Amino acid sequence: MNWRIISPYILKEYRNQWYMVGYSKDSSRGPSSSVYALSKIESLRMLDKEQYVIDPKFNADDYFRYCLGVYHDLENPPVVVKLKFTGELLVQHLKTHKLHSTMQIISCTDMEIVVSMEVYDKIELDTLILGYGASVEVLEPAHIRNRVIQTLKSNLAIYQGTKS
Repeated sequence: MNWRIISPYILKEYRNQWYMVGYSKDSSRGPSSSVYALSKIESLRMLDKEQYVIDPKFNADDYFRYCLGVYHDLENPPVVVKLKFTGELLVQHLKTHKLHSTMQIISCTDMEIVVSMEVYDKIELDTLILGYGASVEVLEPAHIRNRVIQTLKSNLAIYQGTKS
């Protein structure tokens, strides 16, 4: 069993799983705050409060600002993604329920809504986009649009029996 001393800060639920953000001197990236899945913690031991470390770079209000879930991109800044959704019910839903706190409505009709949001380019973005099926189109940026196109082509090949 690998032991790690963690100073816990906040808890977050995502897709029926709980995660803890805490500071560890033993992080794979060096001393820093990281996300830990509670389901992977095998045992706990309380330590002296003198061992608790406050990360001066950590801000609970900002930590998940550009996340769609729990994954961060510490190497790259967030990207502005523009999405076009179609369908009357979906348009009505998106007018009142934001996909993300940074979501802005660019244009809207009864049957189509174009939104932008600033998020990390992580797997949760692809999951969100692909979850809307034919009701969403990535307008920008081109690299995300192309990645979604490649994923859809791969999925189609599976159903056509042309992918081994």
